Amino acid sequence: MKRINVTILGFASLLAASNSLSQAPAATPTLTPLVLMDSVKDEGTEKLRRDAESLGSVTCTAMPIYLRPTAVGAFIGGKAIVLRVLHTAGSPSDVPKTLEKVWNGQFQTAWCHIGWDEGALWSIEANVEFEDGKQAKLFTGGSHVAFQDHAGNSWFICLLPAAQ
Repeated sequence: MKRINVTILGFASLLAASNSLSQAPAATPTLTPLVLMDSVKDEGTEKLRRDAESLGSVTCTAMPIYLRPTAVGAFIGGKAIVLRVLHTAGSPSDVPKTLEKVWNGQFQTAWCHIGWDEGALWSIEANVEFEDGKQAKLFTGGSHVAFQDHAGNSWFICLLPAAQ
């Protein structure tokens, strides 16, 4: 009887250990770069839509990539130090909060072109300035995001909890 209890206890310990190792810990949010609004111009949503959509390559035929929930700031790569807001549509008062939400927002699917059917309201255009001097574009309305990563690749994502 004693041997059976030890065996059951041993199996239970192994099961608990293997189960805890299979669960990846939640990614810690990346630090949001400094948001600067010293160059902001109020533009209409139409200009922002055209500019955001221009990030999509006409030669892009790649399938979407599917990930575990990933933060925009982690996916973009490099060490971003500044988000310089260039254009907004509407009130810029909530722009820093929106950019922080987007930077730390998570997604699971990324496309090299717009991969959703619904319309996107683009209200913010920003330059992402990296520590090494590289720059990239970022467009958002709060839930849809079009951006270039550190390597210059363009991506279109929907932040969770969108249907992925």
